[in-house]
Amino acid sequence: MKKIFFLIICSFFFNVSFSQNIPPEEILKEVKDKINFFNSCISYVADKKNSREDRNSMIESAVGLFESENNIMYILNLKDEKPKKIRIKTYFEHLRDLPYDRVEISFPEVKYEQFELNPDANYVGTYSYTQIFRSYKDGKKAYSDIVQKDVEINVYAPKGDKDNWNIKLGDINVNSVEKIENE
Repeated sequence: MKKIFFLIICSFFFNVSFSQNIPPEEILKEVKDKINFFNSCISYVADKKNSREDRNSMIESAVGLFESENNIMYILNLKDEKPKKIRIKTYFEHLRDLPYDRVEISFPEVKYEQFELNPDANYVGTYSYTQIFRSYKDGKKAYSDIVQKDVEINVYAPKGDKDNWNIKLGDINVNSVEKIENE
């Protein structure tokens, strides 16, 4: 009887751990590192203190995080009624060329959503983040907003090699945008 009870308990924990479909810790750490680097790329490219050449190099690094440079970034600002879609490389080029003297972008909240294990033994997940955008022209605030976005994350192993995982970002969706008041 004790053996049966033990097997039932073990079976319960085994099913729970697989139903969560969370990649192993070392893979999740690499995902978080990629996301942190991606967020750093956004801030770096927007910062006019960095040379254009360095910002262009950072754009290439950022685009390399994605499945392809054809991945889509949906953007939304306060003037738009619905999101616009642009290629990820174009997004970074627009960010680099914004007509402001100074741009500050921060990411106060990043959440990693549950990963799902696909039938092909690869993982697909989402991370959601809050982005605060502030721009200045002639020393005065020109525009600021808070945007909520979701990024698709694909984690896969090359054929037959489950020790070396590739982590690539997919399309980026925008959920909401709101103006920052009273700054």
